[in-house]
Amino acid sequence: MPTKSFIYFIFCCWVSNLSIVYAEPGYIVEHVDEIIIDPQLSLSGLVGQTLEKYPDYSLIVAMQNEANALNKRGNHWFAGATTASMYYKDDFIGTDTGTYEVEGAIEVPLWNWGQRDAGLQLA
Repeated sequence: MPTKSFIYFIFCCWVSNLSIVYAEPGYIVEHVDEIIIDPQLSLSGLVGQTLEKYPDYSLIVAMQNEANALNKRGNHWFAGATTASMYYKDDFIGTDTGTYEVEGAIEVPLWNWGQRDAGLQLA
């Protein structure tokens, strides 16, 4: 029986030795940023400086501008800009019979069903 206990003890020591974790002595990054303590810095100043230096700040501003544009577009009655066009055609160069044709058009893009609500919901 003592040999069985000894084998269990050796096995437990071996398993516990596998689970020991060693820390690396070096840094993960190639540089170390120094922390400078400024006693005159307030919380609002710290937040302001952090937002200015935050790398994704411009991305957040761009996404906010896009949301504002989608919201503004969704509040319009029409889905896009209205256009007016005119087309004129005659035969004065060829036969000179005096026929001519004039076409005028006004285009108003309408919202598809649910498109306006989806745009507003996306904004």
